[in-house]
Amino acid sequence: MLRVLFLCAAVLTALPPPATSQEQPFRAMTEEEFASFLDSLSADTLSWKTPLSKIDVTELHLIDYDEGKQIEGFQNICSKNLEQIQFDVSALKKKTSITSLISLLADIDDFHHNVDMLEGMIGIRSFPERTAQDYPKTRKWADGLQGIGKDLYALRKRLLHHTLAVAMAVDVVLNAPSPNH
Repeated sequence: MLRVLFLCAAVLTALPPPATSQEQPFRAMTEEEFASFLDSLSADTLSWKTPLSKIDVTELHLIDYDEGKQIEGFQNICSKNLEQIQFDVSALKKKTSITSLISLLADIDDFHHNVDMLEGMIGIRSFPERTAQDYPKTRKWADGLQGIGKDLYALRKRLLHHTLAVAMAVDVVLNAPSPNH
């Protein structure tokens, strides 16, 4: 019985405190925070090109032509996703709009999905029925793609919270009673 009480006490102290009714679930970034976020995202998109560019299917042994073309195809799609993210960032630096925020979120989601697909295709090559010779190369490539995925999660979450906070604020304004009534 005493062990159960200690276990319950340990679990309760490990859990975060419950949200109070005064806490807001989403918080919009300030103008300075958002500008810094966009600068950081812009720098990240440039750094993410490096792991993508290191993938070279011609270095792999016994690769099937179609498999190589699929990997190269996803590499190209990921590069185009990065260009679109850069375009969205540039547009948001000039003028913030909900449409641009949602477009950036969608493009980040597309990029994340395509990076996951590319990582899966490369990771499959490490199975013994493929070729163990390729594992040192594909492992480095997959590690680079996993790093991109980890970066994207935090950025996407922050952008999603900002976008929802902005949308909620606009919703309040749109649904406010007109001053004439």
